[in-house]
Amino acid sequence: MKSFVQKLLFFSNNNQHFSRNSPTTYIKKIVAMNILLSGISCLNAMEVSKETSISRNSFPDAIITLQDQASTIISITSSTDRKNFLTGFSDKTACLYDLKGVFISCFKGHTGFIRSVAYSPNSETVLTGSLDGTARLWTLEGYLLVIFEGHTGGITSVAFSPNGETILTGSLDGTARLWDLHGYPLATLQGHTGSIWAVAFSPNGKTVLTGSYDNTARLWDLESNPKGMLLTTFVGHAKGILSVAFSPTGKTVATGSNDHTARIWSLTGESLAVFHGHAGSIWAIAYSPNGKMILTGSDDKTAYLWNLTDTILATFQGHTDSVLAVTFSPDGDTAFTGSPDGTIRRWNIEKIKDSMCEQTINNLNIFLSL
Repeated sequence: MKSFVQKLLFFSNNNQHFSRNSPTTYIKKIVAMNILLSGISCLNAMEVSKETSISRNSFPDAIITLQDQASTIISITSSTDRKNFLTGFSDKTACLYDLKGVFISCFKGHTGFIRSVAYSPNSETVLTGSLDGTARLWTLEGYLLVIFEGHTGGITSVAFSPNGETILTGSLDGTARLWDLHGYPLATLQGHTGSIWAVAFSPNGKTVLTGSYDNTARLWDLESNPKGMLLTTFVGHAKGILSVAFSPTGKTVATGSNDHTARIWSLTGESLAVFHGHAGSIWAIAYSPNGKMILTGSDDKTAYLWNLTDTILATFQGHTDSVLAVTFSPDGDTAFTGSPDGTIRRWNIEKIKDSMCEQTINNLNIFLSL
């Protein structure tokens, strides 16, 4: 793909009117203007040339160590307001912590690892999914409300619908199931030929996305009759899909895979971008609230911040184990990563934006001095 400067040079060589008016001067002016305009929203400043985007090693703004916890963290999520964190452990319990890592409450009853956890949209209840084949709904104080039973394999992923009225579970049995809050099954999504490792609701709650070890993701219609008809199969990954996410607008989806890549797709199954860089499986993926960035967490102990055209904006290093959970604050200024190393790390996206603005200005100064 031609860089911005290459395109301008091509234009100048093939347009006599442009060439007669000092093309070098025009090119410099236009490129300078492009740099300045892109600097207004610094995270888009890489449009001038992909080579100007340099991966940045970033350091956490804070490290949150969970209090009095010796078991391995298997899953992590945050409350809607990002004030508390819910974690699932290898000791078959889930626990709630505040941003300082101070213990709040615990959820006991599962007989297998807790592989997935989720907050309700109003942050008044929590959901846990376990390798014991059940999901459970709890109050924040740790009281059990409902047990969701029916899967014939361990539950690997759980999610609440945007309105909080239904839940979705994905299982090693290769199916996903939709339930009401009383534990009644509403639909069973069948078609994958491998275990399901990730599920997600669309922002409007009308469709759901599943990611499977059969190397595909699938989009399902919840307004069809019968409920749960297949809309799209996303084919392209070379190995199993471990994480999925919808963009804030619901117009694209993202997948993370055991093949060490992430992808963005149209809802019709077209692969729009492939993200190369991780040296391990991608267990977690999330869109920024404005939909302009992707955050991935990997077995290689790092998280990467990307723009939507597969450029790494920042590398978050410091975890001593796999990064299994990633999320953004509601305003998009902060990112959080969680790991079995017992820590949750907070990263300041604003500092990265400032750094990119500074680079944009440097790029302008260097270019104008040529």
